[in-house]
Amino acid sequence: MESLENLPGSLVEVADAIGLVNCLALVALYGGRELYIPACFPDSHAVVTVLGREIADNLSARFSGSAIDLARGDRFQQGERNQEICQKRAQRVKVSDLARKYHLTERRIYGILRRNRRAEPEQLSLFDQA
Repeated sequence: MESLENLPGSLVEVADAIGLVNCLALVALYGGRELYIPACFPDSHAVVTVLGREIADNLSARFSGSAIDLARGDRFQQGERNQEICQKRAQRVKVSDLARKYHLTERRIYGILRRNRRAEPEQLSLFDQA
């Protein structure tokens, strides 16, 4: 399950109010812009169309009358993508297949895998004394 820890600060409160999946859908719709939250969204508003009436009402209840800054969330999505790449590679998926699936170069995939290895705690050798 995705976590809020890599989410930009401006989106944490939004995700807390409407859930992470709905927050990411809102970012896809309005990311990089400010969104004014009315007391009640009209039925024709894109927020109601994409998220549904109940979620739009939850958003209004929490942020009514204010403008919220919706960061694009690129780093969050990139972090999630990189974790997925590392998991798939651990399952022996070919680097060329990963590059094709994620629209990246093989060199970029290798860089992601290398950075992930550096972030993991070092593993003791069978012959090291603990």
